[in-house]
Amino acid sequence: MTTSRKPPYFPLKSSPSAAFPRVDAQQLIQTCALSWWGYLSQWNLLDYPVIMLPITTVESSIDLPDTSYQPVNEIGRDNREMYDPSLFEDVPVGVQLVGRSMQEEQLLAVAMAMDQAVKT
Repeated sequence: MTTSRKPPYFPLKSSPSAAFPRVDAQQLIQTCALSWWGYLSQWNLLDYPVIMLPITTVESSIDLPDTSYQPVNEIGRDNREMYDPSLFEDVPVGVQLVGRSMQEEQLLAVAMAMDQAVKT
């Protein structure tokens, strides 16, 4: 049997990198890390509920920069240049779960189940 029901949520990355590095606010602004907010803004504008889940943390010994990556624009270049594994050590890496409008309870249930699955 098939159904036309749409899933109550979908997972997406929450930013172009892990959480922001441990630097002072002025340095963060200078690196352009806050100049683009497209991963999050559209859901607020569309009035969709979103929940952020930490999945893992950065380990500087294994999360090395990808030397083959070629940015396609300035934003990608700025984010690539910002990444220093030593600055990002132990910084959370997460996903955002986007729910359907007026389905916040379902989204929370999915987020709780996903959180438990990641922790085990």
